[in-house]
Amino acid sequence: HNHNHNHSHNNNNSNQIVNNEKLNQIQNNNTAIIKEKESRKRSAVSESHNHSHSHSVEIEITRDETKKYRKKYFLTQFLHLLNDSDSRNIVVYSIILFFFFIAEMSYGFYTQSLGLVSGACHMMFDFFCLITSLIAIIISKRNLNFSYSYGYERTEILSAFINAILLIFASLFIFFEAIERLIEPVHIHGESKVSVSVLALIINFIGIYFFKNAKSTERKYSRAHNENMYAIFLHVFAETIGTGGIILSSWLVESKGWVIVDPLMSILIAILILSSVFPLLRSTSAVLLQTTPNEIQASIEQGMHEITSIDGVLECFEQHFWTHSPGMYIGTLRIRVRSDVDEQKILDYTNQLFSDILNDFTVQVEKEDWGLTRL
Repeated sequence: HNHNHNHSHNNNNSNQIVNNEKLNQIQNNNTAIIKEKESRKRSAVSESHNHSHSHSVEIEITRDETKKYRKKYFLTQFLHLLNDSDSRNIVVYSIILFFFFIAEMSYGFYTQSLGLVSGACHMMFDFFCLITSLIAIIISKRNLNFSYSYGYERTEILSAFINAILLIFASLFIFFEAIERLIEPVHIHGESKVSVSVLALIINFIGIYFFKNAKSTERKYSRAHNENMYAIFLHVFAETIGTGGIILSSWLVESKGWVIVDPLMSILIAILILSSVFPLLRSTSAVLLQTTPNEIQASIEQGMHEITSIDGVLECFEQHFWTHSPGMYIGTLRIRVRSDVDEQKILDYTNQLFSDILNDFTVQVEKEDWGLTRL
């Protein structure tokens, strides 16, 4: 019995040892698994951090390359711009106007001279006119594409239209300020006003010299560009006359004491601005509104009369003729003819009639029974 009891006790001890060993093994396995998971997690975080860092570096490199490309592009465009005589004149004259505008406006407020202030305002609008025209010239040099199938040449027309609107607002401001000065005269300090105006006149003469050949037929530029440059010339010319009026009014105020002359000269300047702007506004708005060009209207009417007089032509309809830019005319036309007429001959004759008038012409000839056949 004692022998059996000892044997049973030994078996229990051995079983307990085996169980403890299994338990330790399981705990070791669990610990190893946990460590492996933590190691994988740290590795994943490290890889993610490295990937994120690599991705951010790639983004920074891309941004740097884009900035370098843009700087190189604008530098190339600017250098190309300076090679063009008109663009170079605009840049130089814009710089001169900007610095003199600051000086004239400051002195105008100091002396309370409406003439100087109005001249400075006009000079400021001339400055913006030059900048807008310069930007339009840059854009107009781009090649045509799918979105702009006719190119960017009309941007110079849009630039001239915007400048005309701005100058109208400027002239109206000067006009109403002059009326207020007529009602309530203000004392003007005119000791050095003439010298400032003489400097402005010299600058205006420089502008006239820069842009005097804007309408010359010998220029290699397009008519749209020439119109844009001629608009600049008109602005400078009106400014020159206005500055001459300021000099005269300053002399009369200083020598005769006629303070009323200053607002009267301002009214004259406003009228001169309006007289120079309205023709420009009318011509540019006619292009932007796609009206039938006055220059070729008589030729278009004659061509339409010849087409309708052809035997077999029933009617001409949906005729549209407009100006894309000065000198570039576009048209579309639909013609209905009898079913027994050779439409190809009428098509060729119509194209021949308008080939010398229009730069781009689209015509569609339809048979009399075309609508019934289609149904």
